[in-house]
Amino acid sequence: MRLTYKQFRQVMNLSLNIPPKSIKKSSSLYNDLHIADWELDLLANHVERAFLISVNDQEWHSNQTVNDLVKTIESRMAKA
Repeated sequence: MRLTYKQFRQVMNLSLNIPPKSIKKSSSLYNDLHIADWELDLLANHVERAFLISVNDQEWHSNQTVNDLVKTIESRMAKA
């Protein structure tokens, strides 16, 4: 999980300009990182291209924390 988490933080930084040091596994996407829905859509697009995966919008938006997103990414990567 560590490699995916580190890579995810890099994609998040490049996509949304959030400093990697402020991105914790327990960070709430909405409350801690203040990500808007449209930003989550942008991040989804970048993550899908970076990790060569596909996640449907409903599943993507059901994630609440950074760790939830990392688990979703790992799950999709395992199926690829």
